[in-house]
Amino acid sequence: MPLPMDRMPTSSSPTKAPLSASTLPPAAIALATRFFNAARTGDLALIHQAISAGLPVNLTNDKGDTLLMLASYHTQPALVRYLLQQHADPDALNERGQSVLAGAVFKAAGGPRVRSGGLDGDGVAEGEEEKSDADQIIEMLLEAGADVDRGRPSARESVEMFRVERWKGSICGVERG
Repeated sequence: MPLPMDRMPTSSSPTKAPLSASTLPPAAIALATRFFNAARTGDLALIHQAISAGLPVNLTNDKGDTLLMLASYHTQPALVRYLLQQHADPDALNERGQSVLAGAVFKAAGGPRVRSGGLDGDGVAEGEEEKSDADQIIEMLLEAGADVDRGRPSARESVEMFRVERWKGSICGVERG
């Protein structure tokens, strides 16, 4: 189903003040909500179509969360990879001052790490570490240059707070900028 992007305000549209949710028509709010939900659920096809049609890759919701933040927090590695390829800002902060990377560290703190029960269909031996989706996202964000000290708490502080030992070297070992 084609997206009604011709009805969406664009950055080139002349406006006197920034648009807020209170001034947008209900249809625009519903469409934006659809994109934010797509980021949460990892709907790569919808996000790809929308960005190709002109949706800003760093679009934020009413809380300042970007598509990348939502995809990262909801552990959607394929969508995170795509958004980073489209130059989504890995250092964006939401209105609470939270960074994309710190959110991914928080998710990794509770994510699965070890398979049990011997070799499985994926060839992962018992006790062998398997990277969780959250761990893959942290790697992608670090490779994209995410600042480990950005936000409160920062990713560095989150590693310490949540005792995510496996990320101490990669995140806590980074020299402070």
